[in-house]
Amino acid sequence: MGPELFTVLISGDETDGQFGSFVMEGKTGDWLPAHVHEDVHETFYVIEGELELRLDDMKGRRVKKILGPGDFAFVPAGLVHNYQILSERVKALGTATGGFERFFHAVGLPTDQRGGIPPEPFFPSTDQLMEASRRFRNTQRPDVDLRS
Repeated sequence: MGPELFTVLISGDETDGQFGSFVMEGKTGDWLPAHVHEDVHETFYVIEGELELRLDDMKGRRVKKILGPGDFAFVPAGLVHNYQILSERVKALGTATGGFERFFHAVGLPTDQRGGIPPEPFFPSTDQLMEASRRFRNTQRPDVDLRS
């Protein structure tokens, strides 16, 4: 992972729990750890830059998608997935089942910054990540390597 900024545009609080929407801005970095949302659907719509999304689909096939500007991907609940930012910068719109967008608040560092990537990356502690994952139905899967 590289430095990333997540901006929540609308939360499950405003949509009667139906969905939350956010913008992710980031820089090239390592793979986000593989994880699964048991009951949370997630989308990716790339506005600028390029990222690689990997997942095991519903038929057990390993899927690799390179997403550039205008590309869209859907990750249904229950599928192990991760991503890596490939370009120097990326900006993507995400949508998830309502409430999950607050995961980013729980693992992040609040900022008043609007737009742009933080100059210094913040990495949550293992305890902070595990507590947020538990609260927001996000299971870390270090046993799964989607890069192969």
